[in-house]
Amino acid sequence: MVIADYLREKWVTPLQEKRREEAREKGRVEGREKGRVEGREEGRVEGREKGIDEANNRWRAWNRRRQQAETCGQPFHEPVPYSDQP
Repeated sequence: MVIADYLREKWVTPLQEKRREEAREKGRVEGREKGRVEGREEGRVEGREKGIDEANNRWRAWNRRRQQAETCGQPFHEPVPYSDQP
């Protein structure tokens, strides 16, 4: 019994603690990675939404100006938003 207790205290317990700590650290690293991935995806979604809103606002403003010119009987030669041609 004395030898078994000594070996447990000297070798087994420290090895178990080391493995537990490694597992905890691995979990922390994986958790951080998961958080980064989730954060990036949230950023992408938010960026897409912001970009769509910006594009819609530009089109609405352009269409408003076009309709005003049409109502007033004025020519409207402004290119459409995001067009490749000037």
